[in-house]
Amino acid sequence: MAYDHRTKAGNQGDVVKHVALLAAIRHALNLTRSTLRYADAYAGPAGSLLLPGGEWSSGIGKLNRSAQVESVDVGRWIRWYLARPQLVGSRYPGSSLIVSDAAAEVRKPLAMSLWDISAEVVADLQQVFPNHTVMHSSVDASAEAIRVADLLFIDPPALADQWELVLSLMDHGRHMLAWLPVNAAVTPGSVKVSSVAEDQFRQVSALPSVSCTRVLWAHGGRTIGCLLAYRSTTEGVASIRAAVEEVVSLCSWTRKEIEHIDADVETVQPGR
Repeated sequence: MAYDHRTKAGNQGDVVKHVALLAAIRHALNLTRSTLRYADAYAGPAGSLLLPGGEWSSGIGKLNRSAQVESVDVGRWIRWYLARPQLVGSRYPGSSLIVSDAAAEVRKPLAMSLWDISAEVVADLQQVFPNHTVMHSSVDASAEAIRVADLLFIDPPALADQWELVLSLMDHGRHMLAWLPVNAAVTPGSVKVSSVAEDQFRQVSALPSVSCTRVLWAHGGRTIGCLLAYRSTTEGVASIRAAVEEVVSLCSWTRKEIEHIDADVETVQPGR
């Protein structure tokens, strides 16, 4: 079944990934002296309408939006995208729009390369971003835009047939952020992480220069959390983690477990 952004937009995964993305792009922009080259391997639409019955009710719908926040990235996310009194009827942003907004705020030139296999999504991206590169194809880890990216974002809609590609993509990007689902074990009602997700966690956390954060937000259901993998400066890593920790604390989820794994080496170099 094709991934339906219209029902998934604003869910628990978006809560975690989008504050992390804002932190990652902020630090990438700070360290890039010229045009920032952004590559999005699984772009999705520029935005999706929040409708009754969508998964957003378990994600951004569980967020205390009136709380005072400390993270600049959580604060921007709430102000920019969650300001309406009611969320239903809002257009929740995709990753490309979030990155575009962040660059526009600091008036930094941006060159985006976006991949998606859906003709409908590609048409949406081309309409919203006519001056950027949108490719109607699967991503190729050897593509020049991937290899030279100042920030590479990896957010696959499914991992079953993408795992080796996702791992190879993580080798690229001066700054890199990847979001991966964490599914529960097959046993009905199990709160344990599946053996597949545990193995993926071990493989990603062993990658050189890649830091990780695993968030578990539910005790039941299929997807019970997510894994973030990222490459950034020491300050960037701290900002990503601070944003994730704060946004999780603001959500009335039944489970709030966060685990951080540090990279062996920091490899982000000064900007161009």
